[in-house]
Amino acid sequence: MGQKVFGLLILIVLSISSLWGEDELTISGYYTMYFRTYSVSGDRNLYSYDNYGNDSTFDNYTNLYIRGKLYKNAFIDAQLSQDRFSPMGNRLTLEYRGKDINIKIGSILASLVGNEFAVLNKSIDGLLLSLNLGNKTSLSLVASKSRGSTKVESFRGNNTPGPYYLRYSPIVEGSEVVKVDEIIMKRGIDYQLDYYTGELNFLGARIIPEGSIITVSYEYFYSKGSSILGFRLGKEGQWGITYLSRPDFTYVAPQKLSREEYFIGTGTPGPFYLSYRPIVQDSETVIVDGVTQKKDAYLINYLSGILTFNSPVPAGSTIVVRYSYMPNATTQGSKQVIGLDGKINLGGLPLLLQMARSTDGFHSGSAVGLVTNKNLRGKFGELSFSYALRSISDDFAPLESVGFFRQEKSQNLAFNWSNLAKTVRANFHLSLGKRPYSYSFSSITPSQFSSFKDLFFNLDLTLPSLPQINFSHYSNSQGGGYNYMNTRDELRIFSSKVFKSTSKDSIPPPFEEGPFSQNEQKEQATSSTDNNYSTGGYPPASYSGSSYYGTGGFGGYTGYGGGAGYGGYSGYGGFGNYGSFGGYSVFGGYGGPSGYGGFGGYTPYGGYYRGRMPTPIGVFTPGISWAFSLSKQYSSGGFVTNYKGDFLMGRFNVDYIPNERLKVSADLSRSKSSTTTSLSNFIQLVYNPSDKLSISLSINESNSGTEASPEFYNSSFQNSQYNESFSGSLNQKIRTLDIQYLPSSRLSLGIRIEKSLSEGTYTSNSSSDGKSLFFTYLISPRASLSGTYMIQNMDFVTMSGGMKSKLGYLTLSYQPFKSLPFTLNMDYQIMDTENYYGGGASASGATSSNLRVWALRAQNPIGQNRTIFAELRGTNSSGNFPYSRFETSIGVDLRLKRYLTWTLSLNRTTYRGQTSPSGGYTATLFNSAMSLRF
Repeated sequence: MGQKVFGLLILIVLSISSLWGEDELTISGYYTMYFRTYSVSGDRNLYSYDNYGNDSTFDNYTNLYIRGKLYKNAFIDAQLSQDRFSPMGNRLTLEYRGKDINIKIGSILASLVGNEFAVLNKSIDGLLLSLNLGNKTSLSLVASKSRGSTKVESFRGNNTPGPYYLRYSPIVEGSEVVKVDEIIMKRGIDYQLDYYTGELNFLGARIIPEGSIITVSYEYFYSKGSSILGFRLGKEGQWGITYLSRPDFTYVAPQKLSREEYFIGTGTPGPFYLSYRPIVQDSETVIVDGVTQKKDAYLINYLSGILTFNSPVPAGSTIVVRYSYMPNATTQGSKQVIGLDGKINLGGLPLLLQMARSTDGFHSGSAVGLVTNKNLRGKFGELSFSYALRSISDDFAPLESVGFFRQEKSQNLAFNWSNLAKTVRANFHLSLGKRPYSYSFSSITPSQFSSFKDLFFNLDLTLPSLPQINFSHYSNSQGGGYNYMNTRDELRIFSSKVFKSTSKDSIPPPFEEGPFSQNEQKEQATSSTDNNYSTGGYPPASYSGSSYYGTGGFGGYTGYGGGAGYGGYSGYGGFGNYGSFGGYSVFGGYGGPSGYGGFGGYTPYGGYYRGRMPTPIGVFTPGISWAFSLSKQYSSGGFVTNYKGDFLMGRFNVDYIPNERLKVSADLSRSKSSTTTSLSNFIQLVYNPSDKLSISLSINESNSGTEASPEFYNSSFQNSQYNESFSGSLNQKIRTLDIQYLPSSRLSLGIRIEKSLSEGTYTSNSSSDGKSLFFTYLISPRASLSGTYMIQNMDFVTMSGGMKSKLGYLTLSYQPFKSLPFTLNMDYQIMDTENYYGGGASASGATSSNLRVWALRAQNPIGQNRTIFAELRGTNSSGNFPYSRFETSIGVDLRLKRYLTWTLSLNRTTYRGQTSPSGGYTATLFNSAMSLRF
């Protein structure tokens, strides 16, 4: 049913686009429908495993973005994603923009603001209607079903930048709000969040001390999202009425559920990621190759679902994990909220009054807030002050919504002053009152409140010919049973200066204009065809080899997984361990016949910048920019009995370019607490002696302090959200040498040498060294050659074992005839790996795998919109997983519209494996793929 809806929607969009002009819409992504029929002789189970996804008759893979005008005042904003690896769902918004009316239907970020106690900010599926009633009066109506549930989690820092793990995922993208000590952090600047796993990392040298509180509010996809009805009627800056209701509000008690998951050993200790959490403590049973493991054989975190073994699990081993989990299915917040707000002028002093009343069906509560502010200007500068009063009853519960809400009784006073030249600025904020121990959407009992005081002072100096200076002081405290106090002082000094500008382009193109002679250029112009082949010789994105998830891959040979896409010869590019041979699912990624989940890293074949280096060849703009910061923090109390801790951190970063050829960058930080010492250093030297050569040397090391198990704080509040998350320590050292050389306009060479050490609470401790060579050679206007060769050795730290790998990739693209648009693409890949456990590679128990893949593809246009192709592909694997595979395929690509293609192919595959009881299979597959790509 979903596939039909997707197809109908896309056809409608295409039809409207063709009628009213393609320039009205921006469409990107892909949509592919598959129809398959096949016959198999031999082992059908092996065929299903070896051709993951090709054993279904119909398939629909979509990742499509559609934005822009459909017709006149009608607009569309859609993200359509449908495949087995995308749990994020779909988003479709249709919008009508009239003179006094705005209508949004579909997936909407609904926001009804104006009253802080009756506010809605959620991702919803429904209707949002906005009407302009004149005289600055407007009406907004919402009728929807929320896309996810909202969670608020609070936890303390542990003197590391992370990782910190949120309990629920996948997370609705962009829904999170992250705070550290009540200060909102910015995504991409202060932190990164993995929406699939819930992993939170702070960027740069931002180390979160033990005394700091991290609070994250977010939405996660939850199948039982509640309905929401509401409206806001108001006059801009004058008055407003807000009503919010959840008619299907119910309380669902947590239920204990059971789950069984399977993994394949990688020759590493892990980690392995369980899909459902939180896990019931001690409910797990871990089985490796039929043997139940004892508790001391592995580590498991019940909140994150991360499983790590204490010794490497042999590659190819079967891991079975049975466990119970108990999702928190409680719907929080109110059933109804009604809010009133208005602004009056009292003797020249503006007053904003906000009130709200809530009920959850059993209890009712109220909230009142008063805000005023005034701006003054005189010969001494400009002064503004504001005062806010907030009083919220214990039984008041806001609607479940992303953001932060304190059920507090407080007063807030703020002053901001600057001189007339704007060279001196000062800010002062003071808050006093009572608040609960943690954030919540539910009503709070009086015993959960305690007194607090927050104070903030900031001074900025921007004086002529001097560096900029910033000083800030922040302190907060909370009494009662919490008894927490935290102070932080920070000094920042920064400056930048350009010595002189350069007349040359700082980033020239990778190859000079006109790398061939005039005759060759003419030949290239006459023989070029619209066959979707790039100069580098990679297959077009629409080509999928013998299968979408099999040996062809998602976008040809480069694909998501390097060798052959999602489930091809290298899997997902080594998604696991961020470059340590791991992978979410190994031995063929998500279902391919071989490989170890990629060589490591996100990018194809090891995350080593294939085809480009980290710093471009060219010239720099001479100058210098630098910044220095020093911060000190002291904290005590909290949920840890008699806790006292101090934290001192210094950070210095600089970019120094003395001339157009040399650049030095450094980012250094040190931190020290009462228990740990941490550091983070990054130094890079880049020297471009000419426009053809670039040399880069970088040193990157970080140590987040003493490794410690997740700490659960002593508290009488057993359900406190401060127990809902955890973090892990990490120690890394990386040394990298990059060389990029352009000896001619046709040839590009790259070399990378890297040595690294990685240790941490939730990673496989390992040291490794790698050497990589990359090249691209434009032989002629009709031929190009590119290749990669890598060698990497890895040893496990604190345990015997390791891995050695060699990987090579060579591609030749050739158009042999000047007058005939006939193209040959030849591809050759190798991957050799050795896993050993104690005593080196020659010891007993050592295993090895060798993979050789060759492919030859020929294609020729037989008209303006038709291309025929044929392919031969052979695979041979020896060692742990011996098998051979031979494929032949013929087919035709038809271009029906500008963006629409239809591919028909007939494939025959012969697979022979020594480990297969039946010896293998022979299969004939007819494949029809309708593909829309932009």
